[in-house]
Amino acid sequence: MRAQWEVKGMRRMFFSAVAVVAAVLVAFVVGCGGKGSPVGEKITVPELGLSLKVPRGWKVDKHNPRLCFKDNSTGLVMDEPLEGRDFEEYVDEICRDFRGQVISKESVNVGGYAAFRVVVDHPDKGSRLMGLFIEKGDRLIEVSFVVPRDDFEKYKASLMEALDSVKVE
Repeated sequence: MRAQWEVKGMRRMFFSAVAVVAAVLVAFVVGCGGKGSPVGEKITVPELGLSLKVPRGWKVDKHNPRLCFKDNSTGLVMDEPLEGRDFEEYVDEICRDFRGQVISKESVNVGGYAAFRVVVDHPDKGSRLMGLFIEKGDRLIEVSFVVPRDDFEKYKASLMEALDSVKVE
């Protein structure tokens, strides 16, 4: 139960910090004249056997290699124990957190593992999440991107491409 509260707290901090981090990063990138990431920048999480290409123009955080960003948008890889919970029911619960409204949910297979690709609207936060939830053993792996609601269509194709690049061994 404690792990569940810690993860919910991480998600809460993630959504709350997106605006603050994005504002600081925008100022930094604009001030440095940065052009974004080169083609092929990756997030790799060896302990999960997971890797993915970040969307073109996004940058992997130097201090947290599970985090990437661009402008007011953020991507993150998280994992947590399922602790006997039903995978699909738990994904649905996570998607409803923070008054999330599921726009789409698709069952997919990632490296032989059951997974769901979702798009969730967060009207209270003015954002949309596109994510991939993977069941690997007794763990839930979440790869998610949160973008401002008004920018979602602009990023949709590159987010889908990033999620399609996820590899799990």
